[in-house]
Amino acid sequence: MAKKDVTTFIMNRLAYNQDRDELELNGKSVGTGQLLELSVMGYWLPGVVHRDGSGWYLLTRDQVGIRLAAGLRARILDIALTLPPSASIKHNERLSPNEVSHTLQQS
Repeated sequence: MAKKDVTTFIMNRLAYNQDRDELELNGKSVGTGQLLELSVMGYWLPGVVHRDGSGWYLLTRDQVGIRLAAGLRARILDIALTLPPSASIKHNERLSPNEVSHTLQQS
């Protein structure tokens, strides 16, 4: 596999960082409350990242939990695309998991 092909394959894939005990996407930490889209059978499913005793999972708008694992294709969800027009969030303001879930359910 050529270097460019390897880089393209690795990008947008979840990875497990054993030293920090966390999931990463493109070298950045993916934590609880993070908005994420997961590629499933050719579709991008948006949701919120959560963690329980068994590991990480994505909670979708329909309240379906999908287990997250290293190697799955994912991308950071652009919150501007998911918010209703009336919502306003300051740049870099973090939402609580409840606020994120509520926002996703409304859209």
